[in-house]
Amino acid sequence: MRLEPSVSSIKLYLMKMAGRIDETERAIHFVCGYEVGFVGYSLYYEMRSVGLTCMILVPCTLLQHPIYRIKTDRRDAVYITENLVYGTYRAIHISTTEDEQTRDYLRMRNDHQLMLKKIKQQINVICIHLDKHYTLTALGGLKLTSIS
Repeated sequence: MRLEPSVSSIKLYLMKMAGRIDETERAIHFVCGYEVGFVGYSLYYEMRSVGLTCMILVPCTLLQHPIYRIKTDRRDAVYITENLVYGTYRAIHISTTEDEQTRDYLRMRNDHQLMLKKIKQQINVICIHLDKHYTLTALGGLKLTSIS
């Protein structure tokens, strides 16, 4: 069955399937999954917002059938389903807002350290052009002296 590529149609389909299977009176839990790719985390967040369990799978950890060399959407769907059922996959860690804030802070810190290094190099070039050099004093300050 081919579905419209929207989260609402996927949720309606899963609810319909749960209604058909619910006659056995067992608890049903659907897990959706997709290979990591250009879609990014937006589909994951969208599915989580409507209450669906979703996994983003690392493609190289999926068990593939070596006899199929041509990739199709149908075969990919079967592979993903089999791997979700048997648990033979590795899911990607989805970063929380705290993780993203930490990452942004570390990137900012690294950028500032790089800028400071470049500024020090530029000051050093100017000092060399002026036949001056600087040394650290005992108190941690700079002492500018002439080269004679």
